[in-house]
Amino acid sequence: ALAGGSGGQLLVMPLLGVLMASLAWRNVYLVFGLAILALAVLALLLFRRAAPYASPHIGVTGDGFADRVRRLCDSRVFLTLLAVFFICGLTTSGAVDVHFLPYAATCGFPPVQSTLAYGVLGVGNLLGLILFGWLADRLHAPYLLAAMFTLRAMLFLALMAVADNLPMLVAFAAAFGLINYATLPVVAAIVAQRIG
Repeated sequence: ALAGGSGGQLLVMPLLGVLMASLAWRNVYLVFGLAILALAVLALLLFRRAAPYASPHIGVTGDGFADRVRRLCDSRVFLTLLAVFFICGLTTSGAVDVHFLPYAATCGFPPVQSTLAYGVLGVGNLLGLILFGWLADRLHAPYLLAAMFTLRAMLFLALMAVADNLPMLVAFAAAFGLINYATLPVVAAIVAQRIG
């Protein structure tokens, strides 16, 4: 699901850039709002029947819940993963998802070029989720995650040198996209192997 949503960015983001360059921003929001409304109606029509299987009810409270939480908080693996998700959130949501387009504008890129680069980032997300999900089943997941974060740090250093170089901006977007959401299947593998 994440890979498909990320891949759709390659289409949606450049379209957004073209619309922003040719229409007032309020009109762009109106166009996207109407498109989302149309998709909601389409989803309602396509998925109006109940699922063919019953969803099991899984309780999160009850006997031993406090003990399970206490054991997790005593686990070095869990605390390390907590730090990993903090870094992921800071670099992905905090830096790239929110500030990529304003940063590109500060570097002198027009909206169409910067949204195209962001679309490339989405395709990188798609490919990275699939590739690193496959790798997480075959390689030592903690080492793989450490390598991904090392590459992420190096890419942020490279991003500071983008200036007005469009190929470098697109290269950053593609490379960062490959390891951006790709941490999720690697972390899931670590949780399955080390925590259960």
